[in-house]
Amino acid sequence: MTETHEHRGHDHPHGHGHAHDHDAHGGVGVAGGPERLIVEELDPAGKSLADALKVSFRVLGCIIVVLLAAYLASGIFTVKTDERAVITRLGRVHGQVLKAGLKFSWPFPIDRAVIVNVHEQEVTIKSFRYYVSPMSEDRDYTQVVPMSGSLRPGYDGALITADGGLMHVRWNCQYVIPGDDDQAVLDYVTRLGGLEPDRKKVLEPAQRAVIDAVDNASIRVAAKTDLEAIRRNDPLFTQDVLTQAQKLLDDLKSGIRIRSLQCVEHVPPLQVRDAFGAVTTAEQDRSRMESVAEKNAVATTFKAAGPNWQPLIQAITQYSHALRDKDDAAGDAAYKKIDTLLLEDATGGDARQIIENARSQARQTVARARALADRFRQLLPLYLANPALTIQWEWMQAKQDILSRLACIKQYAPMTGKGMNLYVNYDPGLIKRLKEAEAKQLETNLEKQKQDELKKH
Repeated sequence: MTETHEHRGHDHPHGHGHAHDHDAHGGVGVAGGPERLIVEELDPAGKSLADALKVSFRVLGCIIVVLLAAYLASGIFTVKTDERAVITRLGRVHGQVLKAGLKFSWPFPIDRAVIVNVHEQEVTIKSFRYYVSPMSEDRDYTQVVPMSGSLRPGYDGALITADGGLMHVRWNCQYVIPGDDDQAVLDYVTRLGGLEPDRKKVLEPAQRAVIDAVDNASIRVAAKTDLEAIRRNDPLFTQDVLTQAQKLLDDLKSGIRIRSLQCVEHVPPLQVRDAFGAVTTAEQDRSRMESVAEKNAVATTFKAAGPNWQPLIQAITQYSHALRDKDDAAGDAAYKKIDTLLLEDATGGDARQIIENARSQARQTVARARALADRFRQLLPLYLANPALTIQWEWMQAKQDILSRLACIKQYAPMTGKGMNLYVNYDPGLIKRLKEAEAKQLETNLEKQKQDELKKH
């Protein structure tokens, strides 16, 4: 319930629900003065504002805590089994090389975790290749059409050889940053790990360094190598390029190791492809003919002397050189060596057959000589006793032997007086046919002998 009190100087309505004093002059005043009255009148709005500020501060505090936790959590990272990590603090390497596992570092910009791939990687280097459009990338060299009558700088790459030639090459390179060598990993991070990838070509620092090193080494080595050696893909050329490229990487202290380098393409410019193709075809024909000739030579010599043909050829070559140099001592030694080799059991083929035939003929000649000597010794006493009778008897035996031969042609002609003439001649054709029949019979006997030996084994 509200009442109205009158005071001197002012009047206002107020309730009796609050205390008030009357001053000595009979007036009444509010406790705390006018300021308290204003606060009390604005209390609901201030309270709402204060509550809103409290809530805002609490939410902001939570957000700050969450952001701080997220910021600290950004320093947590995982290193895979085929990776190594190095922490750089304010741009300098800090600590040791980290291996596989869950790791922590202070977030950027305090620390930076540099991840290094330590598995073997491969890159194809086309710096010295002829230009191929993206649509023709998979075409074979023989199907690529040159874009102009000469090489175009900026498009076609080529190596200049020691003899002034031009060759296109394409490399396949396998390289690695060895994970078991902490110093190599640190060298890579120190020298190359801080470089950003090439935005234009999207290359990692290690890949870019390998390409630059191989390109540099290729130019240097090609300047000392003939075109023909590169065209034949001489292994020495590839090895020299690898050695030079690795030296450049080592001088840079990159920590990169080149495992292998293969020259997968080594061709002349497209503009002279047909001319080089004709040369290549001629060389292939020559190589094929040489291979056939070598095979025929081996077959012929093996047929001539059997398994012992190689030492026999060497001995014969030594003998011919001795005769050329007029070295009698060396000639005699080589001749004796040839004689020894021919008589060895390892010598076969035609040489063995000739030697066996010679031995057989020698035995037959000796046997005939001995038979004639024995007959001479038998006839000598008879001749000394009765020469005329012995001669007549031998003549009759000789005539009978001659007339009994198949190849002997006998012609009888009457004499003008008493008796008859006998002409004895040999038909060469008949003799040839008899020898052929004899040789055929000999071959048949040998073949039968071989079959009998095979059956025994």
